[in-house]
Amino acid sequence: MNFEPEMNQEEQNVEQVAEQKEPVSKEIIRETPVEEAAAEPAEAEAEPVEKSKKGWKRELLEWIESLGIAIIVVLLLTNFVFRFVVVSGSSMEPTLHDRNRLFVYRLGYEPENGDIIVFEPKGAPKQYYVKRVIATEGQTVNIENGDVYVDGKKLNESYIAAKIMSDYPGQYPKIVPEDCVFVLGDNRNASRDSRDEAGVGMVEEKSIVGKALFRVFPFNEIGGLYNNYNLK
Repeated sequence: MNFEPEMNQEEQNVEQVAEQKEPVSKEIIRETPVEEAAAEPAEAEAEPVEKSKKGWKRELLEWIESLGIAIIVVLLLTNFVFRFVVVSGSSMEPTLHDRNRLFVYRLGYEPENGDIIVFEPKGAPKQYYVKRVIATEGQTVNIENGDVYVDGKKLNESYIAAKIMSDYPGQYPKIVPEDCVFVLGDNRNASRDSRDEAGVGMVEEKSIVGKALFRVFPFNEIGGLYNNYNLK
C-alpha cells in the first residue's frame, strides 16, 4: 500500500518554478567568470606605462629637432638679414658712443647718402668700421675750409661733433668710383675714414655689411638713428 502523500496543486506549481529557475542561474554564472574579469584590468594598467616611455623619448627627439631648426634659422638670419654690432671708439660721436650696440640690416641693402653703415675697411680686413655715407658712386666730394661739399653743394651737417680742423693728405675734389661710397665719421677730427686713402679710402659696396638702423643698448638710448636731422 502506498502512503506517499499527494501534493496539492499549489505545491506542484512552486516546484515547477524552482526547476525552471535553476538552469538560468547556472548559465549566468558561466557567462561572467570571476577570474577572467579580474585579469583584464592588470593588462590594461601595464599598457600606458610602456606608451609613456615611448612618448617621453619621442618628445625629447622632437624638442632637439625643434632646437636645431631654430639655431639654423637664427644663423641664416644673422648671416643674410641682420646683425648686431658693438661700436668701438669715439669716431661717430655725438651720434654713437663707445660700447653702443646697433641693429644692422643687411638683406638687399643699397647705400644712400646719410646712411650709417658697417663695413670692412681694406686696411683692416676682418674688422668692422662704423661711418656715415657722404657720397655714392658718380658723385663729386670736396672738402674746403673744414666744410664738406657733394656735387658742389655744401652739406648741412647738424650731426657732426665739429668742423674739420685738419685733414689727411689728398687731392680734392674726388669723384666716387662705380660700386663705391665715400664715408666720414661724425667726429671728423678723430676718425679714420675715406680721407685715409691707405687705410680706408673709397669703400667698395661689396665690403659693406649693412645699414645701422637703431641702437639697442644702452637701454635708456634705445631708438632710431635718423630722427633728429634731415640727412638728404
